[in-house]
Amino acid sequence: MPSIFTRIFSQSKDLATCPYANEAFSELVTKIQAAIDRLNLEGYANLEHQVAELDKDIEGVLLQRLEVWCSAFDRTRWGS
Repeated sequence: MPSIFTRIFSQSKDLATCPYANEAFSELVTKIQAAIDRLNLEGYANLEHQVAELDKDIEGVLLQRLEVWCSAFDRTRWGS
């Protein structure tokens, strides 16, 4: 069974390739949050710093997805 850290890493990377659907994003973010909550309850040291880094990574992935979507939308909208 993969470690909780491996699952968090995998799920955060899945955000880069999951379908552009609210349900897909929501499912992954909910799983990530549940894992972080578990680590918090178990008293993992330095969790705040690790979560801050994870937040930056996830933000970057989501911004990249948004840019790709906007670009595709503009091409479709303007017939390019």
